[in-house]
Amino acid sequence: NNGPSSSSYSSPYPSTIPSSPTSSPTTNPSLMSSSHNSSSSSPSSSPSPSTLKLDSSNGINNNLKRSYGRERAQTGPSGGASPFPSNLTKLDTKLSVVGEKALVFEKKAEEERKEKAKEKPILSPVSRNNPDFAFQSPSKSSSGETAILWEYDPVANKWIKLACTLSVDAKYFAEGALRLAFNAEVTSSLSVTSPHTSENKLYPPLDLCVSSSSVVPKCEAKQHVTSGSKFVVKIYKKDKQSTRELYFEDVKMQMICRDWGIKFNYKQPPKRVEFLMAWVIELTDRDPPVLCNMEPLLVGEFKKNNSNYGAVLNTRSTPQSFSHFTYEQSSQEFIIVDIQGVDDHYTDPQIHTADGKGYGLGNLGKNGIQQFLATHKCNAVCALIGLTPMNVGSLKKKSLPRGTMIMPDLSGLPEAEFQTGSQGDNISPYAKKELKVSQSLPSAREMVSCVCFFQGNILCAGGESAIRIYDSKGWRCTDSLTGHKKSVLSVCCTEKYLFSGAADGTIKVWDPSRDFRCIHTMTGHKSEISALVVNDKYLFSASHDKTIKVWDIITFEEVTTLAHTKSIKCLCIVGDYLFSGGNDMLIYIWNLNTPLESAITQTPVFTMEGHEGMVRSLVYAGNCLLSGSKDNTVKCWSLSDFTCIRTMQGHSDEVVSLLPDPRHRLLYSGSEDNTIKVWDLLSLDSIHTVKKAHPG
Repeated sequence: NNGPSSSSYSSPYPSTIPSSPTSSPTTNPSLMSSSHNSSSSSPSSSPSPSTLKLDSSNGINNNLKRSYGRERAQTGPSGGASPFPSNLTKLDTKLSVVGEKALVFEKKAEEERKEKAKEKPILSPVSRNNPDFAFQSPSKSSSGETAILWEYDPVANKWIKLACTLSVDAKYFAEGALRLAFNAEVTSSLSVTSPHTSENKLYPPLDLCVSSSSVVPKCEAKQHVTSGSKFVVKIYKKDKQSTRELYFEDVKMQMICRDWGIKFNYKQPPKRVEFLMAWVIELTDRDPPVLCNMEPLLVGEFKKNNSNYGAVLNTRSTPQSFSHFTYEQSSQEFIIVDIQGVDDHYTDPQIHTADGKGYGLGNLGKNGIQQFLATHKCNAVCALIGLTPMNVGSLKKKSLPRGTMIMPDLSGLPEAEFQTGSQGDNISPYAKKELKVSQSLPSAREMVSCVCFFQGNILCAGGESAIRIYDSKGWRCTDSLTGHKKSVLSVCCTEKYLFSGAADGTIKVWDPSRDFRCIHTMTGHKSEISALVVNDKYLFSASHDKTIKVWDIITFEEVTTLAHTKSIKCLCIVGDYLFSGGNDMLIYIWNLNTPLESAITQTPVFTMEGHEGMVRSLVYAGNCLLSGSKDNTVKCWSLSDFTCIRTMQGHSDEVVSLLPDPRHRLLYSGSEDNTIKVWDLLSLDSIHTVKKAHPG
């Protein structure tokens, strides 16, 4: 707190000592000058005050200034060497009294300054470099502090200026390489603030600003920035990087990325993406005003998907395909990378431009673009939205080498405890046992179309338009459910109901708690029901009328309809996805993780090609999908990139049914060639065949 090396005062004799001086009391020499004036008996006895100069080379410092009166009382005008200039040592000892009074005034001024600092502390730029930097609020009031909010409109290229009050935590909760992050809460609704003036040369310029009550209802902030909303405030740690323009450029970049996310969603990808809203916040109650960026608080596991230098940090498809999309749709002028956030809610992206201009220090120009292109491998989502394949060589579009569309809820299923097609050497000992018929049930005089296990019973249905119920212990028929007018082709069940679909185009609901009484009949299909599957919310029915209908299992009302190009023969639910196969030789994938009535759900996520005949059966095992077809084969499909891992051959006629045994890592396939084959799910090899499994 030492004063300057030299100071010159033209008038060091104020009539009164100010109660709140503008400079520090330890560097204000006017107190000593006024003491000098009060001790002079005549103006001629001392040098003119207007020409008096104090030089620090004579040893004057702050402590001596404060104790000046006491030292003069002890030493007197001629008592020992004085640290003061010679023209001051001749002063009368009466100065000690004046000096004490000056100290009282200084103390009072210091106390007033401290009280004022509590009301409005100054956030020094230098203090941000301190690792213990705290973002102190200027007021302890629950109403928060006044803030100017700037929102960027990427379509109009305009900045909207609004106002609100904000409460910011004193301590940051996260620290990055460049910025600190603080929790914040909005404590008032938005309002219109005064616009820029022509004299105000601060960024953004006047021609890029909008400040009108007409824009408030239209801006995004009206929906997001409401009283009580939680946000994250980010501020740069180093002053050299925290220019005013930089804060605005960061927000502008994120809002441009948000606009590109909307364009990407128009392509109807399996998962929609969304970049968080971002604003520039100017805290005007602080002196000087403090700039920071603000965005909504993300809740969940934060993950980084790719970097701004080509690194691919996980196996997800959507982030990679989004970056590819921006590069292709911008005519290779730029690319959006550094995709990170919670699920598909992203924040803090980076844009690389071909000319390397704009978008902050992270814009690596052509070098950054080339780094992405060098590591990107097109995936199923890239193919789905029609992007030009990259780094796939001569491979066909349907067999992309790397796909990253991970099913969201497969990891906890017991079937995923082993990897299908892993070429394991150890064949399950159960596979070596010969399959023998233990019991024959004379179910019907005609074809048996489906078998189902339900509450300890075996249900068989077929050409008699009836469902027979067998006791699994005594193997005798205990009941027969009638009501359909034609053959029953499919049955499925929940803990509460049994559902059956028939060639008459109807679906019947049976209640076992009421002695299997039919409590409802669902109509809507125009042809026979070929397959039924159910989850905890919906029943899915496939038909030869080329449609899949979705029914609410509580109200039994139709929710929506999905369509194939030809008749549909089989269905399978895996996690949040529905797989369907039929006469068009394709396997369709439908996303159930969106509102079923939306257009996105009614469009397949992907179609898997490979079979050369009708797809008759679909099952899930070992983290893979298995399909049986009229082309006499069973195919194993990867659920990470939807490519065919293996084609399993051995049947001489169409494969009509598949049954997985995950516990023993086996798959059973039934065929029109009157055989049942047993397959090892590790090696995908046929290990046993039951010939003439049925007499007809």
